[in-house]
Amino acid sequence: MRGQALWSYTHSIAGFALVMLGPLLGAIADAGGRRKPWLLGCTITAGCGCMALWWAEPGITPLVILIAVILATVSIELLFVFANAMLPSIASERRIGVLSGFGIALGQLAGMLSLVLIWFAIERSVAPDVTGEVTIERIVGPVAGLWLVVFMLPLLLLVPDRASRELRWNRAIGEGMGRVRTTLIEARKLGDVSTFLAARLVFHSGVNIVYLFGGIIAATTFGWGTRELILYGLWATPFVVLGGAVGGLIDRRCGARSTLIAALLVGALTFLVMLACEQDRVLLFVTLPRSEDAQMFGTAAEWVYLAAVAGFAGAAGAVMASSRTLFARIAPPERLTELFGVYTLASQVAGFVGPVVVGALTAVSAHQKMGLLVAVPLMLCGTFLVRRVREPAIMGSIRSPSRAENTA
Repeated sequence: MRGQALWSYTHSIAGFALVMLGPLLGAIADAGGRRKPWLLGCTITAGCGCMALWWAEPGITPLVILIAVILATVSIELLFVFANAMLPSIASERRIGVLSGFGIALGQLAGMLSLVLIWFAIERSVAPDVTGEVTIERIVGPVAGLWLVVFMLPLLLLVPDRASRELRWNRAIGEGMGRVRTTLIEARKLGDVSTFLAARLVFHSGVNIVYLFGGIIAATTFGWGTRELILYGLWATPFVVLGGAVGGLIDRRCGARSTLIAALLVGALTFLVMLACEQDRVLLFVTLPRSEDAQMFGTAAEWVYLAAVAGFAGAAGAVMASSRTLFARIAPPERLTELFGVYTLASQVAGFVGPVVVGALTAVSAHQKMGLLVAVPLMLCGTFLVRRVREPAIMGSIRSPSRAENTA
């Protein structure tokens, strides 16, 4: 219980830092023109934070590791602010949904490949420390940091950036702060943008809870260790890939809003199934046979849990792709990086509010799953708010209403 609460509060601090930094840095980037310098700085910082996790071992002060986690989390999320804002400049409106979906899919495939490498490293025990003891778990952080740096290079070297406005840093910062103030003052005038940001704050709180605690639920329910949790990640990742790719294709046919609504409903349902799994029963009341000497993933309840994880992972991939696409379509192009900073702000308010609520409910109820159940109403309330957003008509899309309807 203490570990779940501590993990919750760590991500809450990271989320609060992003609330402060996301919109401001996005506005400064818009004012200065170029985005790649920000991408480079965030890549280096995130890589250092990940590599510092090598020192996560028994006996070390937890504060040191928590700071490394916060540094890596904040830098990676800021990467998304600048990378997402580049999307409309490299793809047409009609293709942006497909590109977004396949971008999510490729990212998840890369994550799956890295997990496979870690799995083989664990099986072969290739990372002994100076005392001769295997500490393979500690190498995950450095591998993640190196992986991030290497695979950011194609984006940094090959994708075109906007031209610089040749502003001095102090002028860009001043103009950026002015843009943030204007955005906050005029928030109500942004119409669908404001409605969507409120919706994202709510539904992302729920989705983020499942991201953070899905593995913890499995570890405490079924007694999974490091190997099982790596296989759990390998199992879920292809479904995220599939969800992102299929979501992008559905977006092209039905629109990003309809895709997002359907994905959130599927996500809420499948997470309920995950919560309703125990060692010897599922859906709370359905008892399943369980052998005392069952091997890894050897019980029926574990496979029901994994099936629910697959459903949630597919829905999550579609949520990531369609959410980003919908926002890119409704946001004013001239303020896109700034507004993607606010988009990240909404995500990160969710990122610290959700875990705080989970930590508080877990402490009060003294029951892990009661604290996590809040994710379901959050996803459903977010779905209701998304229904109020009107998506601009895109050539080739059948159901999306026109922007004219939105402003009528």
